[in-house]
Amino acid sequence: MTMPEAPTWASTDPAFRRSEVSAVVGRGEDAWRRAAGDVLRWRVKTRSGFLVDSDAPVREGRREGSACACSA
Repeated sequence: MTMPEAPTWASTDPAFRRSEVSAVVGRGEDAWRRAAGDVLRWRVKTRSGFLVDSDAPVREGRREGSACACSA
């Protein structure tokens, strides 16, 4: 499970490939609102290849079923 609020992230199992990527999504209030809405509607996950079994917005403590098919 990811814990973005943790002050330091635990090391990961070497069997998994870790990825951290940053990108500019725009500038200003409109870009911030769009990005925040995308995060709260699972769009970051689904655009990364995950399937999320919910149309409900993200809510703290909610656990949704998800699956991921990755290819090289």
